[in-house]
Amino acid sequence: MSNKKITVMAGTPVDTEMGCRLLKANFSCALDPIAVTDTPEKQTFFQTSDSAVRASIVKSLIASAISRGSELIFVYCNSLSATVDFEAISRDLHIKIITPFKAYRATAKQCKRVGLLTANAQGASGIEKELVQTNEKIKLYSISNLDWVNSIENKEDAKTICQNYGLPESVQFFETNKVEKIIFGCTHFPYFMKEYQTMTAIDCLSPDEYMLAEVVKALNLVKIKMKTL
Repeated sequence: MSNKKITVMAGTPVDTEMGCRLLKANFSCALDPIAVTDTPEKQTFFQTSDSAVRASIVKSLIASAISRGSELIFVYCNSLSATVDFEAISRDLHIKIITPFKAYRATAKQCKRVGLLTANAQGASGIEKELVQTNEKIKLYSISNLDWVNSIENKEDAKTICQNYGLPESVQFFETNKVEKIIFGCTHFPYFMKEYQTMTAIDCLSPDEYMLAEVVKALNLVKIKMKTL
């Protein structure tokens, strides 16, 4: 068993727990979960609040985690990653911070037309920046809907979610616009990704595998199992 400790930070208790489950399924290590707020609505409010206050709160939470022995910060939230400068916090506090964003750079290099599902415009904006700064000619077709997050937090089953909330129409939108890949730009969304994939031949991508690989590189952990996500 590894004695490494990883802090899992996300927007709400639900995606924080989803991040913890992802790590528990692949590694043996101690986890220190931190949810920045307690609901999706409060998280969006937080993400649109004053940037300096936002950064100060997150930096304080991470400093506290370091004092408890964390050696790595695993930010399992796209929109939070988009609205906080984690690279600056990483430099200031001398700790490795993994976010989902770099996972999208390979897609930007490979594709000309990309679809994007996000919880809110904050997440969409951050992912758009990563894609466009990697490939200035890329075309992005983005849809945001916080109802998808709430349906997951309310524990609706994946099939029901995919039949509602505009998700069937999103498939039509992406297929009409001939996108080559659909990015699931919210760490809640792997919850219904398998069911959604049955609705379209367009390949769907979540950042989970990239983030797990980054954990291996960061802490040189021995994987207890690595499954296709």
